[in-house]
Amino acid sequence: VLSVHVTAYYSLIHLARLRRGQRVLIHSAMGGVGQAAIALARHAGAEIYATAGSETKRERLLALGARAAFDSHSFDWYDGLMEATGGEGVDVVLNSLAGRHIELCLKALRPGGWHCEIGKVDIYADNDLGLRMFRKNLRFAAIDVDRLMLDDPVLSHELSRTCLDLLDRGVLPPLPVTAFPYRDYARALRLMTTGRHQGKLVLTAPKSSADAGFTVADVRPFLDPDATWLVTGGLGGFGLRLLPYLAAAGARHLTLMDRDPERRRDADWIVQSSALVYMDEEVEFDIVPGDVAVEEDVSRCIAGLTRPLKGVFHLAGTLDDRLLADMSPESVSKVFAPKASGALHLHRATAGCALDHFVLFSSTTSVLGNAGQINYGAANAFLDGLAAHRRRQGLPCLSYSLAAVADIGMAARSLHVLRMMRAGGMPPVSSDFAIANLDYAMRSMSDRDHLTTALFERPAWTVEFPDYMRIGRLMRNQDAFRVGTSGELTLDGVVAQIAAKVAELCGHEETNAEEPLSSFGLTSISVAELGTFIQTQFNYRVSALELMTTASALSLAQGIIHGKSDAEEDASETTASDSEDASGDVRRRARRVPSAFANAPEDHFPHGTGVDPVESSVPAIHRGVFMPRTDKRTRFV
Repeated sequence: VLSVHVTAYYSLIHLARLRRGQRVLIHSAMGGVGQAAIALARHAGAEIYATAGSETKRERLLALGARAAFDSHSFDWYDGLMEATGGEGVDVVLNSLAGRHIELCLKALRPGGWHCEIGKVDIYADNDLGLRMFRKNLRFAAIDVDRLMLDDPVLSHELSRTCLDLLDRGVLPPLPVTAFPYRDYARALRLMTTGRHQGKLVLTAPKSSADAGFTVADVRPFLDPDATWLVTGGLGGFGLRLLPYLAAAGARHLTLMDRDPERRRDADWIVQSSALVYMDEEVEFDIVPGDVAVEEDVSRCIAGLTRPLKGVFHLAGTLDDRLLADMSPESVSKVFAPKASGALHLHRATAGCALDHFVLFSSTTSVLGNAGQINYGAANAFLDGLAAHRRRQGLPCLSYSLAAVADIGMAARSLHVLRMMRAGGMPPVSSDFAIANLDYAMRSMSDRDHLTTALFERPAWTVEFPDYMRIGRLMRNQDAFRVGTSGELTLDGVVAQIAAKVAELCGHEETNAEEPLSSFGLTSISVAELGTFIQTQFNYRVSALELMTTASALSLAQGIIHGKSDAEEDASETTASDSEDASGDVRRRARRVPSAFANAPEDHFPHGTGVDPVESSVPAIHRGVFMPRTDKRTRFV
């Protein structure tokens, strides 16, 4: 909370030397920094002008001593300010608004005035700023108190002591605080994105972790250091990435099965071949000769353990890529033996063990399929089913379905597989990403039997895609139940959805499709949420910089419908007739003819009963997809 007072004091008093009789404009003045700035300006005897995003807040600003209060969500504040000051403007501006607001702030300054910029969007976006207005001897200061603490800790200390003294004397009042319990963090963030809060939002910790009401994930070791942890396939590429993670998570006794008869890999080789060489943790490795595909070897391995077995990590597997027409029983057996049979052997051999974790490393091919890896996909589907079976028996199990891993593992050695995955709209993931999601699942998903980790980039999974119902959509999206059979987007429909989302985030009921979204007072959080909405709803990427500067609902809709290059060409045309023609255009997607035996889309959406399909409905395509089975989840980037 002290940081807001330091920011205001450093800007108005230390730099701008605000004094009695001067005028100051404070943007978004009902926030924490804004209220601290009002208190300092009143103490200095300055005339205060301010902006806020709602009528209620503006009335509150007048009660706090502002001469006039304007709307921060539009550019009209400039005309109002110049009228209120007789065309003279102000001496100091404390600004947090982005885009054209900065230009207007500089225009509103008197000669010799100070512009104190506490916003970050335009600075980190390296936006241009015309210098002509500085001919009035204007001063521009970019304020970043976090960096100031690093660059000049002595000055930061002095500013903090001064602000603490002002707080102690009552010159600076304590900020209003709205408290939320940890479990309601989503409500707090939602309130922040709307800009309707005053002062600071605070999350209060629960009295005990038992009744926290939300999942807690941390980085503390959680694996029993006195137990044994069995890893199959641990000497392969991804296995050597997993072993350091297990050590970091607390495991100190790892048993690995090695089917190499020559035993060429020992504990020193494991350490030197993995990140363990850079770690301080002392780990004991017991490498047992045997093949997980042979049930007797698995039983012998587990029977010979000297410490209690607490967890199993089954990574063993092999590839034998073939199309269905070339598939042979030998190929199926070769792939099933280490993957499916090995998992079953581990399941049976550990029946009497009190396990904490039983992790089966599956693949997205079990759900999404791969024409050249039908045998591999089927073997992984067996793992998915075994995980569900163990859960029904009350036994721990997680089937961890991974997309292709780019830097290590079997897929990394098969460039054709990586190319096929990218071409299909599902690029490979990094091993770091895979391990991070596994850690989350092991710590926080004890009630789930499946986690899918994958990235999606423009996959061709429309409602007309033959595998649509097997692959699924984000079922939380209610637009799924209002999709038209044409599978087309309309310009008006997309504009309406974007405008509705902007209204939800900013509180504006009326929006002009051609007006820049920045004029509606988007915050950094609401920009991130709007970008995510556009990505998940329309599979269209837009930068935060574009959303904060030039983007309008119409320009975004044109980009979604026609593509970026076409949208830019459309924007350069200024005739009214061309605009009318553009509003009726739609993007034609290449369609695959549905099977004659396929059900109509309406048959799959029982919640859509009685809802008329509309032309502007959106068959959204998602980067991350929740699978239709309720026992599966997808983690998003």
